[in-house]
Amino acid sequence: MSPEWRLPIRPHGLPGTLIAFDGVDGSGKTTTTRMTRAYLRACGRTVRGYKLPSRELKASRWFKDYIADPFGSVGTGEVDPLVL
Repeated sequence: MSPEWRLPIRPHGLPGTLIAFDGVDGSGKTTTTRMTRAYLRACGRTVRGYKLPSRELKASRWFKDYIADPFGSVGTGEVDPLVL
């Protein structure tokens, strides 16, 4: 990996490591996450997984309003995308 693509990651002094997978729908995030969890557990690591947005958030009125009309819902102040 070339240096210009590396993030300046430094030790944080807290226990654990955060690994995040991001990508467009259908890019393999869930498969990659499952495989990574299985590998880490096989290595004896404790693994906790979180999926965002959650099912509960996706079911909320605010999320549905935002998906239906992102610019309109944000423009009216009804939805704050950073909070979602």
